Amino acid sequence: MKMKNDDKLICDYRPEIRSLFATLRKGGFGIVSVDTNGEKTVQVANNISRAVVETNVCDRAHVCLIHPSGNTASLYLELGYEPGAIVADYFPATKELTAVCDAHADRWKHIPQHYRKKIT
Repeated sequence: MKMKNDDKLICDYRPEIRSLFATLRKGGFGIVSVDTNGEKTVQVANNISRAVVETNVCDRAHVCLIHPSGNTASLYLELGYEPGAIVADYFPATKELTAVCDAHADRWKHIPQHYRKKIT
């Protein structure tokens, strides 16, 4: 059966992004801002829903984090890889941030990719 153009499916990274941000919050990190591929920086003030929307509009995002200790950190996300591999890099590689990123990757590496209908 041939699909109509408006029935095409695209990857939906929102569930994985939301899960990653929730894991960061559980690990004590706050989400300060999302830089969408160098186009704009959006202050999200720890609002996970807003951070998910802003991250999902691009294929690469820089997420600025803060830990309760006052230390800042950066998370670099690349959408387009298999589940569990959206975290391309992070800095500094503290034990807390490494633990969060590893836990996310371990949890998502066996989950099938989510899809949704393309909105035209």
